[in-house]
Amino acid sequence: MKIVFSRRPKPKQFDYKPIYWDQEKEELEKRRKQLSNIGKEKTGDDIKLDLRADINRTWRRNHGTTDQKAHTIKFIIYLSVILFFVYLIFFTDFINNFLSFFIR
Repeated sequence: MKIVFSRRPKPKQFDYKPIYWDQEKEELEKRRKQLSNIGKEKTGDDIKLDLRADINRTWRRNHGTTDQKAHTIKFIIYLSVILFFVYLIFFTDFINNFLSFFIR
C-alpha cells in the first residue's frame, strides 16, 4: 500500500448519455397504426397491441382514483392524530401528570 500525501488519483469519470422515452409519443404512434389498420383484417400482433392498450388504459383509470383516495385517507388520519395531541397538550392536565410522574 502506497502512502501519498499530496497527490490523489483522479476519480473515475461517469460517461452516461440518457435515452429519453416519451410515453405519449409511443402511444400516439401505436394509435396511428391502429387507425391505419381499421379497414384491414387484424393479425395476432394487432390483437395483442389492442389488448395491451386496453389493459393499460383500464389500469391507469382505476389506479389514478385510488391513489387520490389513499392520499385523502392518510391526510385525515394524520390530521386526527395531530389534533388529538393538541387536545391532550392544551385542554387536559396530561403534561402535568406525565411530568409529575417522573419528578417524584
